[in-house]
Amino acid sequence: MNLILSIFLITSICNAETQSPVEMMKREELNNTGKTFISRMSMNIDPEGNSRTLEVANWIQGYDKSLLKIIKPEKDKNQGNLKILRQLWQFLPKVDRIIKIPQSMMLQSWMGSDFTNDDLVKGSQLSVDYQLKLIKTTEVNQIKVNMIEAIPKPNAPVVWGKIVEYVTQKESAFVKREFYSEKLKLVKTMVGTEIKTINGHTIPTILTMTNHEKGNRKTIIQYRNIVFDQSIPESIFTQENLRKPVF
Repeated sequence: MNLILSIFLITSICNAETQSPVEMMKREELNNTGKTFISRMSMNIDPEGNSRTLEVANWIQGYDKSLLKIIKPEKDKNQGNLKILRQLWQFLPKVDRIIKIPQSMMLQSWMGSDFTNDDLVKGSQLSVDYQLKLIKTTEVNQIKVNMIEAIPKPNAPVVWGKIVEYVTQKESAFVKREFYSEKLKLVKTMVGTEIKTINGHTIPTILTMTNHEKGNRKTIIQYRNIVFDQSIPESIFTQENLRKPVF
């Protein structure tokens, strides 16, 4: 029995070590969204300066569909975003209007935060839109990670010149991401902490985005009430539902 277990463990380690960067990234993406991902999140914008906090409800179906609806504060309540494939819409309750957001605005700040539309609605996908290369193994916050370089594929609908992703060696869980401009200048860094395994998905429950072009200003997201792989009705991902008041 011990021999069988040893062989199984050795095989598992070898398989992990021989995974390609694309396989690592696909595993990370599956960790992040599963078949579906439902949560509440708080977003603290500029906690060391003019701090403000948003409470947001979040429904995601893979990388194809997502819906964000603001719950608090009252002045922003019911504002939201709907993404289906590569198309994105925003609902502005004050004028009762849905506007379509062009691809060119996916990197626009979301609600004045240091996260973009693309970051929050899972607009681009590293395993699909980028050429991936394993650079080295290293450590982040005393966690052993694989460092993967992502260079945009020709004609991919992305604007970053390069992304460097750090994922845990064991579970391919997200730990850190560096965003570089087309001139390869470091623009932003996102770090994941409070890593937990929920229904088989290993993810950070706190994301801290540091904007190096704005004096290292930060935005912190904390996820709560996380549910993976629960069926979401198709009616959730519609413009009609985008208009509906939240809760």
